[in-house]
Amino acid sequence: MLLSALLGERLQLRYEELIFRRSGYGKPYLDLPGTPAFNLSHSGRMVVCAVAHTEVGIDVERIEPLDRATLRTMLGAEAAGRTARMTEAETTDFFYGRWTLLESWLKAEGTGLNNKHTLETFAPRFDGESLVMDPEKPEGTSWALGTLALDSPFPERYALAVCRKPQESLPGHVQFIEVPELIARFRALL
Repeated sequence: MLLSALLGERLQLRYEELIFRRSGYGKPYLDLPGTPAFNLSHSGRMVVCAVAHTEVGIDVERIEPLDRATLRTMLGAEAAGRTARMTEAETTDFFYGRWTLLESWLKAEGTGLNNKHTLETFAPRFDGESLVMDPEKPEGTSWALGTLALDSPFPERYALAVCRKPQESLPGHVQFIEVPELIARFRALL
């Protein structure tokens, strides 16, 4: 519903004109020439969508407490070593920040989570402006990654990351849409 409302309004199309397909890895796309790229994610009570001119990936995760042993295992030895002097809450935030960056990159690439790329092997570099990841495909261009702060209307805390091409700007804010408004916007497309 969120995706249909956003794309239908942006492209001035009715719901039945929005033809969605999936890539070989299951990434959805709009099967119409010249339409924007998009990506979706959800966790807890939050659903997020990123829309861009070029491929994009987004990930949101509800921040839940994790024990240190799980965090060490998931982060790998090198990152776990960096978190040794952090509090448990700081380590948890570090984990979710890295996890959402990794997932957003894999979703932008169109592969999703796989055994080839783990949190332990994920190594974006800082280019002076943003975190950067090289593309999987040799003919591709680098990706820019960033996190967004959420002023969530929910009591839970969430981590959010977006992966995009460098020419796409990172949004300055996140727009929240309440369910009744979303339903009304979706019905207007019918």
